[in-house]
Amino acid sequence: MTLSSLGLGAVTAWWWLTFLEGHLFEVFPEIQTLDPRNAFLLFTFFHGLTLLLTARYISRAGERPARGVALLGALLSSAALAPLLFPGHFTSTEPVVFTIFLGALGATALMVLWCWKLSEFPPGRCALLLGSANVLASLLVILFSWLPREPFLWLTLGLPFLGALLWSPPAKDAFGLGEALPLDPPGWGIAPFSPKLALRFASFFLTCSILHAILLSSSSPELQRTWKMTEVLYSAASFATGLLILYAPGTDLRNLYRWAQPLLGLGFAFLLLLGSGHPFLPVSLFQVGYGIFGTYSWVLISYLAARAGRDKALSVVARGQFIVAASVLAGALLTERGLATAQKAELALLPSLSLLGIALLFLAGLAFDDDRETFAGYDLQKSGIDDGPPREPLLRTELIDTDLTRQESRVALLVVERRSNAEICCALNITNNTVRTHLKNIYRKTGVSGREELQERFSFLEQSQ
Repeated sequence: MTLSSLGLGAVTAWWWLTFLEGHLFEVFPEIQTLDPRNAFLLFTFFHGLTLLLTARYISRAGERPARGVALLGALLSSAALAPLLFPGHFTSTEPVVFTIFLGALGATALMVLWCWKLSEFPPGRCALLLGSANVLASLLVILFSWLPREPFLWLTLGLPFLGALLWSPPAKDAFGLGEALPLDPPGWGIAPFSPKLALRFASFFLTCSILHAILLSSSSPELQRTWKMTEVLYSAASFATGLLILYAPGTDLRNLYRWAQPLLGLGFAFLLLLGSGHPFLPVSLFQVGYGIFGTYSWVLISYLAARAGRDKALSVVARGQFIVAASVLAGALLTERGLATAQKAELALLPSLSLLGIALLFLAGLAFDDDRETFAGYDLQKSGIDDGPPREPLLRTELIDTDLTRQESRVALLVVERRSNAEICCALNITNNTVRTHLKNIYRKTGVSGREELQERFSFLEQSQ
């Protein structure tokens, strides 16, 4: 787990140092062919496109091909820094755009593989690994910022290779949660992410883009300096969230975004009131809020990937990351439009973007109820039936003979106990649509015509309890 934290931390640090926060490019201002905002937009677009194609066409990966993809991803990531390595050869826009495309392709491959790797860990350990990786990434960013330009560049160049060398495929026996989350054919949908959960992700990452636009468009050196100084708060919040999930297994994960949302709202409110001249309080709130929600979203994506099984985990990871990337891109385009409108109307940019962030968070709070299905009742602590262990042996010995999957067997047993669909949703933390899909499969595999016949056929199980 220590090596995994180091590998993921190296990949995360590369993202922060390059296109996500642009620390490296600030050191080489004379070589920038593209505006940092345009470079970020292009990188995010290519990143999202790669994720979309991955979700559609890649369902499984063998160990050897995946290792080769990791190394190729590191090589392509380094291509994004070619304009800094060979400045005389990249004086026009087209070659720079091509290097951004290659960098996005490689960085996406590495990130998807690492998220796939996370799905082998139980949720608590996954959360702690994420927090540890973010702490290491913050330390690397701080350390590199003290270095001279050339060592800074070459060490950043080596980070993807470190991440690739430390990566290994998830263990084959790590996916023990069955086939509870079937994907929607032909694969372009967002299953197993419910629409409401996807919108919740989108609302948070839209505001992330707004904050990113504020940082890139601000001319305040104090704001930029404060963001770098408080980077450690993001990692500290992420690490604390990981510890909470690991050592307080009864925690309702919905509380994580309930804590993050007001923190972000207060951050935008204080930024609106105090302006960029006094940024410490709002920026600190942003760092903590995004640290909490970032860990929540990554853990949820990895957990859902684990529940889908090894063959489908890569596709689930890509779908989850695509929701994030598409939200960030939509937010970036929205803020670009907002910046243009504010400049035409001669409005102050900082208050306009801050109000937009507050409005998005407020609407997100009004739009979604905190029910199990939405957020998304994929409770990490409850992957099976709540009422104790004696049923599991019966499930295995009596129902598996009918070719039912483990999750279908659980559903069948709850039907035998005369539970309603709503009660099954709560017991297994799945959506109503998933329950109906399981029931169709159960009826087909057991050769029964409906609920009553299934209850009659397996009534001995209920009696034996």
